Amino acid sequence: FQLEQPFKPVEQLMAVLPEDSSHAIPKASCWLMRDSESPIIDFYPKDVLCDPNGKAMPWLWVVLLPFIDEDRLFAAMAPSIKKWTQEELLCNARGLDDGYVYCHVTHPLASAVSAALDTKEKDK
Repeated sequence: FQLEQPFKPVEQLMAVLPEDSSHAIPKASCWLMRDSESPIIDFYPKDVLCDPNGKAMPWLWVVLLPFIDEDRLFAAMAPSIKKWTQEELLCNARGLDDGYVYCHVTHPLASAVSAALDTKEKDK
């Protein structure tokens, strides 16, 4: 085992989310999770096996997911990253001094979060 750098946010999402959640990653990279021609389509199986592991209730079963080859993931993502917007690139940043709060405008807390952040900016 060799200790490496942690994944960036979008890389982490690509490594753990199923195909049905591809809307959570930049549009230019969504095809990697859905298209049969994707070089990493095997990371997103349509059907997954479950191991009951001696448990009676299905929600206690272990889902058997494929291992993600990080080199393949990074290589597949590289061309599509060039098409990301500036905002998408910023969302994938790691190690910045500033903190970020992501809240969709349709979320019930969006107006409260926005107001709190605006007040903080005015106080600077």
